Amino acid sequence: MKMIQLVRCEFIKNFSMKRLIVTVLVLTLCCFGFIKFEEFYKGNSYSEPLLVSEKEFERRYENAKKDYADADDVIQEGIFSSYEKILSTYQLLGKELSNSGKNSWQKETLYTLQYYMPQLEAMITLKENYQSPTLKTYLENHEKYNVSNESVFVEAHYISTLNHYFDFELSEIEKEITFLKSQISLLEEAIQKNLYYLVSQFSYNQILFDAEKHDVALSKAAVETYQYMIKRKILDPNDYRALNAREYQFLAYNEEERHIPTLEEYKKGLVNPAFNGYEASKRYNLIMREEQNKQKKILKYAMDHELKHDVYLKGDDVDSLYSTSKNFMNLGLHLGIVILFLSAIYHAGIVAREHDKGTIKLLLTKPIKREKILLSKIIYLILDTYLLWLLGSLILFLMVGLYSGFGDLFTAKLLVSHGEVVEVNYWLWYFKELLICGIPICCFQVVLFSLSALTLNTSLTASIISILTVFSFMVWFLISQLGLTFLDFLSYTPIPYLDYWFVRYNSRIYLEAVVRSNVFTGYGLLIGIVVAILLTIITLFVYRKRDIKN
Repeated sequence: MKMIQLVRCEFIKNFSMKRLIVTVLVLTLCCFGFIKFEEFYKGNSYSEPLLVSEKEFERRYENAKKDYADADDVIQEGIFSSYEKILSTYQLLGKELSNSGKNSWQKETLYTLQYYMPQLEAMITLKENYQSPTLKTYLENHEKYNVSNESVFVEAHYISTLNHYFDFELSEIEKEITFLKSQISLLEEAIQKNLYYLVSQFSYNQILFDAEKHDVALSKAAVETYQYMIKRKILDPNDYRALNAREYQFLAYNEEERHIPTLEEYKKGLVNPAFNGYEASKRYNLIMREEQNKQKKILKYAMDHELKHDVYLKGDDVDSLYSTSKNFMNLGLHLGIVILFLSAIYHAGIVAREHDKGTIKLLLTKPIKREKILLSKIIYLILDTYLLWLLGSLILFLMVGLYSGFGDLFTAKLLVSHGEVVEVNYWLWYFKELLICGIPICCFQVVLFSLSALTLNTSLTASIISILTVFSFMVWFLISQLGLTFLDFLSYTPIPYLDYWFVRYNSRIYLEAVVRSNVFTGYGLLIGIVVAILLTIITLFVYRKRDIKN
C-alpha cells in the first residue's frame, strides 16, 4: 500500500493543468504531422500517362498529311492511314474523356491505342502485300523511319512491325490482325462505356495470346490478378480491390525475381554490393523473401475476402499503394519518441529537484526505505509513459477518424500466423504492439531516472537523454545506408531500438542493418530489459550509500 501511495504522490506532484495543456498541444501537432507525412509519402496510386493532347496530335497529323498525303508507296500510305485512324479515335473518344473527368486510366488506354493502331495498319499492309519484293525494297529504303522520337512516334511503331513480321507465314499475320482488331475494339469500348475491367480483359487476352504464340508458361499471379478484376467487374483502378490485385501481382513477380545469390554472382557484383560479405547478402535475400511471402499471403487473403490491408510492402522500391485509416493509426506506435522528449523536459529532475527543493529530507524522515522512494519514481515514469501514449493514441484516433473515417479502425487486422492468414481484433493488436514498443522507451526512462539520481543535475540529465534520443534516429541509417560498419556495436545497446515500431514492422532500413550486425529481432527488447534492471540495481545501491546533506 505504501508503494501505491508513493506512486500516487508522484502523479499529484507532477501534475499541473498547464503541463497537461502543453502535452495535449504537442501530441496533437505530432499526430497532425504523422497524418500529413503518411498522406504525402503514399500519394495517389495512379500516375498520369504521357499522352499528347488532341490539339497536339492534330498538329502532328497535319505534318504527316504534308509528308504522306501524296504518297507513292505502300509504306507511306500505311503511315498516313495510321495517323488518320488515331486522329479519328481521338475525336471519337475525346468527348468520353471529357465526360468522365479525364480519368488517368482512360488516357493511358488511349495511349495504348495509339501504340496498337499503327501495328494493325502495318499487319494489314503485310497481308495485302504478302512477301512482296517491292515492299521489301521500300522497307530497305525507309530506314529513316526506324527512329522513336516525338515527330516519328507512329512511324516507329509502323515500321518496326513491318520489319518484325515481314517473314511470318500469312496465317500468322491473319491471326495477328484478328487479334489486334478485337483488342482495339475492347479498348475503345472500355473508354466509351467507362468500364475499367475491360482493360484488365485486354491485358489478360494479351498474356494468353503471347503465351500461346511463344509457347511459354503463364504467370500464375498475372492470371489470378486479371481474372479477379474481370470477375468482379471493377470500374476504377483506384478501387482498393484493384490496388490489392496489382500489389499482389507485383509482389509475386518480385518474389519470382528474387533468388538467393550464389557466391559467383556476389563476386561479379550482380547482387547488392552494400553488404559486407556474401553471407550478409545471402541472409538479406532470405529475410526479404520470407517477408514478401508473408505479405503476398495477406494480399491474396485481402483479395479473396475483399478487405483492405495496412501492411507496408517490403522490397527494393515497393510500398503499399493506398492508405487506410489503420495506416494512419499505426503511426501512433511512433509516439514513444515524442513522449520521451516530453519526459526529458518534465522529469529530468525527478530526483534532482527533490534535493534542490530540500523535500528529500522530508521524505527520508518518513518510515520508508530509500529503495521504495526511488522505485516509486521508476514506476511513476513507466506508468506516465503509457498513459501519455494512450492519450496521444486517443488524439490520433479522433484525428484519423475525422480525416479518413472511423470505419476501417473497427475492421480486423490481417496477420500471418503459422503460415496462415488470420483476422485479429485491430485494437487488441494495437495495444499489444504499444505495450511491446514501450519497453525500449521505459528503458530510457530508467536511464533518465538513474542520471537524475546519480548526477543530481537536471540540465545534464535532460541534455544526455535528448542527445541519445536524436542519435537513436540516426543509427540504423548510418549502418544500413552509409555502411558505417564500425557502428555495428551499437546494435548491442538500447540506442537503436528506441523507436521499436521500425523493428516490429521490419522496415527495410532495419532489415538491412540487422543483416549487417547479425542480431535477432527480439534483441532490442532483451537488451532494453537487461539494461533497465542493471541500471536500477546500480542506482539503488549507490543512492542508498549516499549521505544526504542538503
